[in-house]
Amino acid sequence: TGVGDSPGEVTSGSPASCNAAATQAAAVVELSQRALGVEDFAVVGTCYGSRVALALLESPQCLGAVCLAPPLLDPSGKLSVEESGLHERPGKHKAIIDRVLGRVRTSPRSARRSGAVSAALQQLDRKSITFLYGADAEADHLGRRVRATIDKIVDSLDDERRSRFELQILETGPLTTFDGLAVAEQADIVTSVVPRVLGCFRR
Repeated sequence: TGVGDSPGEVTSGSPASCNAAATQAAAVVELSQRALGVEDFAVVGTCYGSRVALALLESPQCLGAVCLAPPLLDPSGKLSVEESGLHERPGKHKAIIDRVLGRVRTSPRSARRSGAVSAALQQLDRKSITFLYGADAEADHLGRRVRATIDKIVDSLDDERRSRFELQILETGPLTTFDGLAVAEQADIVTSVVPRVLGCFRR
């Protein structure tokens, strides 16, 4: 995809747009499914790769996603979680969340930028989503404003959806620089990720 260690070239793009990368990732998944003779799968992504992972949740065969340091702010600095679909309950719950968010509004253009996140978080009734952040919250896109907003939104979920969403702070990191971490730190992170991936299949 031209991201990270791959040999491709990125000629243009936006941190909030992952359509091209998601299309390529989906093609790799499809090839792997045929080669291995499997149908169901779960995805893991780090930082920008988390957006790609969430986009793959649209596949009926994708059971869940584990996202390391997923960015929830679009490039304009507005919270994409406002459009996330995490708070689908009508009435007083939505009113409370609107007050908490200060009624953050996004333009149609910025809403499209966060489309992968929005579509993914609306699938919590069927699939599992985990957000993992490192000890350096600011470096991992989890500032106080984002954390407070996520906490309020998750509090509004029904029990079933809440059971399928997890946000965990690890003692290592930052996860945005996974490739640059010491081998022992990488091993600790993988140890945290693997059981969560397996949990997608157990559900």
